[in-house]
Amino acid sequence: SDLAGADGAAVWRELQDARARGVVGKLGVSSYDPARLLELVERFELELVQVPFNLLDRRFFSPELCAAYGRRKVEVHARSVFLQGLFFLKAETLPENLEFARPTVERLQELGLNLPAASLALALGNERISKVVVGVTSSAELAEILSWPVAPLQPELDAELAGLWKLTSGRVLDPSLWR
Repeated sequence: SDLAGADGAAVWRELQDARARGVVGKLGVSSYDPARLLELVERFELELVQVPFNLLDRRFFSPELCAAYGRRKVEVHARSVFLQGLFFLKAETLPENLEFARPTVERLQELGLNLPAASLALALGNERISKVVVGVTSSAELAEILSWPVAPLQPELDAELAGLWKLTSGRVLDPSLWR
């Protein structure tokens, strides 16, 4: 059962009870749907949310959601900053199941950026984001990520990327559709 389902209020009461017993600290949700997240933030006293955020995906930072985060004092954690590893791939070596993403990856590569580092810098520079969650498969990958300089993106580049995400297919943004 989840908070958005028919038993949402009962689930919320159980979560509050678990927090009162010290079983959990903060109560929150991880979301894939901005509209549903807005409903949950408005309906429940969520303390944190975990949402995708990267060079191409800023759906969870609309003015309406940001206002709700601020009004409700919701802590935001970003995940999928490397878009499930897509930013590490070159357009010419995309696996067959990601061929649909080729135009987007090519456009990003034309910008001449270290895409994973730029995406991480964008997330770390977002004042709404409290924590950034990254996935790694080895300590060497983590060491590489930690070695990247964290510099804010130039405003004109950030604006271009913001425009690009609005044109990006939902299929590219949602790894569950990458079959």
